[in-house]
Amino acid sequence: MKNKTCTKCNQELSVKMFYKTKNKYCPDGLDYYCKECRKISSLKSHRGGVRKPECTVDGCERLNYAKTYCRIHYERFHRKGTVELQNNIKKTYGKAKYDEVRREHLKSKFKLTLEEYYEMCKNNCEICGENPYEHKILHVDHDHKCCPVKYDKYGRTGYFRTCGLCVRGVLCNKCNTAVGKYERGLMRDDYPLRDKIIIYVTKYNQLISDRIESYDKEQGTR
Repeated sequence: MKNKTCTKCNQELSVKMFYKTKNKYCPDGLDYYCKECRKISSLKSHRGGVRKPECTVDGCERLNYAKTYCRIHYERFHRKGTVELQNNIKKTYGKAKYDEVRREHLKSKFKLTLEEYYEMCKNNCEICGENPYEHKILHVDHDHKCCPVKYDKYGRTGYFRTCGLCVRGVLCNKCNTAVGKYERGLMRDDYPLRDKIIIYVTKYNQLISDRIESYDKEQGTR
């Protein structure tokens, strides 16, 4: 084959005018756009001249990925048949059973009661002040230097326990991840919540130190 028709400009051109590609939809190994059309298309895309429509889910500003949804909503729809977020644990157990499971989880891992946990959650995430996902629970944060997280052979963290003294606050998923990055020295200097995270960690370092000191004194008097 010496010539090929560009699907963009519909001109029949020499194969030398087409870039090589590994696209599975180009069995001949040549791009379906000629070099000039490909350059124009790429230039428009990089300059924002060709913009995909936005996701059709209310409030979502991400660009369309497939079936009028962004990638996140499309994958959620593909898995569950709905773009709505769901708490599958509550749906499976029911409210009463869920509270029982949650109560046991908090007691065994953090030595907290369910009532103490709900009291901590009243003001939402302690760093950003938000709970952006109503279907999700806030994470109980603790000092990993005191009670390191232990992973099983599958990489799960379901078996760690804390002493209860190193419990800090409750955090949303974003802030919980950010605190971990800060403590490992991986947080960038211009992270928007960096100052609040430093204040949060410093405050609880002192509180945890006071708790441990008080606990040691109590143990010594018994």
